[in-house]
Amino acid sequence: GGASAGGNDANQGGFENRRTQAFFSGNVVDPSWKYLVGMAYDSQIDPYVRTADSFQILYAQVTKTMGNGFSVTVGQQNVAFTLQSQLFNAGMTQMGEYSLFEYAFGAGQQVGISAKWESDMVRAMGGYYNAIYLPAEGTANSWNDANNQGVALAGRAEVKLAGTWDQFSKESSFKGEEFGLMAGAGLFWQTARQTHNPPGAAPTPGPYGFAPVGITVDATAKLGG
Repeated sequence: GGASAGGNDANQGGFENRRTQAFFSGNVVDPSWKYLVGMAYDSQIDPYVRTADSFQILYAQVTKTMGNGFSVTVGQQNVAFTLQSQLFNAGMTQMGEYSLFEYAFGAGQQVGISAKWESDMVRAMGGYYNAIYLPAEGTANSWNDANNQGVALAGRAEVKLAGTWDQFSKESSFKGEEFGLMAGAGLFWQTARQTHNPPGAAPTPGPYGFAPVGITVDATAKLGG
């Protein structure tokens, strides 16, 4: 390949690990307490890995199962919003890659506390987070004087009309599986205001104004391959 004016190759050939990730999970105290720790060193960014070629934590969370389908999770976790936010990681998606929708509108990951309830037909999850990642901003908003998030809430509800919940833990539909159909909707809302401005200074809105809102409605069908 040739070289650009900046000295970088215009074309490169060779072998690349798109994603290098490791996950550790288990129980603490008793089986109702579960932990998940995930680490990544990826060559490209995606909605869940925001910095390339850098070691970072993907998951650092503890989940307490309360019974009757109810659980609470604390720590760094996926923000409950889009369909793919409910998948464990990119390895559960089509061809190991997130959709264009997820790249454009996915809420990514954040530190927070969330709750989940699941029955045979319906499940719902929602939480209070540090800040919700907005792709148009390039990075997550942070709790600081320049752009303080007063409230960051997100939630998602799903109705399973056919099939099993296990089918929807992965994006692909494999041959021999029964027909599955699920409808879902997600919502996030967060304030984007400065709370420690100098006396007399006006708050500075973020790219989405003072009350960023995201809404998604989707349907998924599993057709047995």
